[in-house]
Amino acid sequence: MGGLAMDVNEVLQVYLGTDESGGYHPVGGDTRLRSTFPDRYDQVREMIRPYLETGFREEWINETWEQTFSAYAAALKERFPELSDVTVRALVNRFAYGWR
Repeated sequence: MGGLAMDVNEVLQVYLGTDESGGYHPVGGDTRLRSTFPDRYDQVREMIRPYLETGFREEWINETWEQTFSAYAAALKERFPELSDVTVRALVNRFAYGWR
């Protein structure tokens, strides 16, 4: 990527539209990426693809939404230990938005 290492957390947080709260803004992810990384859009989009494609598994469903989302967060952290807590929270919120 032009010789500069990119932080996957930074890229995901731009795409997800999050801040320190871990919120998720479902509209404009690609627009935010293009605006922030205009010369590297294709590279950063490919870089975050595996994180965005991590699907939900039925075995994570629990009695409450909170337990279900907690199981998803734990699975994300196990599979991607490089993710910050804020990024994991934003990915869980993205999943929750799409699932509800």
